[in-house]
Amino acid sequence: MEPDIQNMNRIAKMIYLILQIGFTVLVTIFMCIGLGYLCEKVFHARLMVWFVVLGVLAGFKAAVILIKKFVSFENPDDEYIRMISRSRDDEEDDGEDDMRP
Repeated sequence: MEPDIQNMNRIAKMIYLILQIGFTVLVTIFMCIGLGYLCEKVFHARLMVWFVVLGVLAGFKAAVILIKKFVSFENPDDEYIRMISRSRDDEEDDGEDDMRP
């Protein structure tokens, strides 16, 4: 049995996505821990816990964005994905119009 090239390509993309999500989450958490440590030293206030929570939330948001991009890239003809992309684009367009003078 010879391995299917398309299946192996898809598996490689999934492994890449998993590694990218893990790296993104870890980097955001450690950056926020560093900022929390710096703020504690400068302002002499206990802010580390809040920055860790902020890092976890930012990492989770970044992971969701990566997964949405991957899914929309894998299934460009899926109606649900197009609907989500359109609503997100409309929200971004509305925000830009409000900020113009």
